[in-house]
Amino acid sequence: AVARVQSSRSLCFSFIFRTLAGMFFAALFFLRGFGITVGTHAVYDVFVGIVLISDV
Repeated sequence: AVARVQSSRSLCFSFIFRTLAGMFFAALFFLRGFGITVGTHAVYDVFVGIVLISDV
């Protein structure tokens, strides 16, 4: 595994973002079910992929 050194601020932001995203997907799963949650996650992955590609 490749270890990356991150600043404390970056690490804190990443932790908070992932925690909030996990809570969102958990609530979505509880309220709407598995299919909607998978679809939402797939759309999110495509969106992040497009944003990351456009930044390169």
